[in-house]
Amino acid sequence: MDKTVLTGKSSSQGKKFGGSAGAASKEQGMAAALAEMTKRSPHFLQIEEDIKKYEKSIKEMQAALNKFNTKDMDELFKFHKHVESKLELLSDENQVIDRFEGFPRKKLEAVRMAGSINNKLNGIITELRDWKFESPLDEHLQRVESYITRTKKGVEALEKSKKEDGEMLEKQNIKFDFNIFLKVREAFVDFSSRCMEFAIKERRDLKVVSSIQTPAKVARQTPMLWKVFQLIQKVYIFAGGLNERAEKLIQELAQEIEFDPFALK
Repeated sequence: MDKTVLTGKSSSQGKKFGGSAGAASKEQGMAAALAEMTKRSPHFLQIEEDIKKYEKSIKEMQAALNKFNTKDMDELFKFHKHVESKLELLSDENQVIDRFEGFPRKKLEAVRMAGSINNKLNGIITELRDWKFESPLDEHLQRVESYITRTKKGVEALEKSKKEDGEMLEKQNIKFDFNIFLKVREAFVDFSSRCMEFAIKERRDLKVVSSIQTPAKVARQTPMLWKVFQLIQKVYIFAGGLNERAEKLIQELAQEIEFDPFALK
């Protein structure tokens, strides 16, 4: 048997395995160095400090999340606010709560999602209720229309996924009150009523002034009234109907347009 050949093979294999071992050793050394540098980084030290400082608070929140179940939206709002007030103190939320075994991440996600939907829809209701119409309405109407169009799309997007969201929330013992969508629609109808009242009043006030000056100013308002009428139609379709007050006002609005000699000209 050729010893040279054997020696050659042995030498080749030695180089091969030696190189592999060397690469593995370098990788291990690099990983160790990175781990050591990470441990010494200000970010890591802050995480460690947060774990010690907020350990009791986080464990209490963990227990509260596990027990939390509700169908009361006010209770949900308060609990969500309480949870966020604790978590916002952490320098790195994910890194800190990862160190607490069994932390109910899915429950936290559910509370946040339910809280977000509830806050958004209640926020829309508040905005619609507190909206201040400005005179001359013609110059203000574009902003009104843009707001309604944008907000309506947002509500429809949330409503589209409500079945899926509701099922996910129920798995986490949160029974979301989706009747809030009905309240949003009612707020839209009330908003449209106030818009019509403002437009009709502005028109009638101008009629009194223009009777002394010129009817042309009244005539220039008719296209604005028509825009309001079209806007109310959009609200009607979205809301699925109007209440008695809105129906009465839309009749008055239609009369203001119809009996104008310059109407739609």
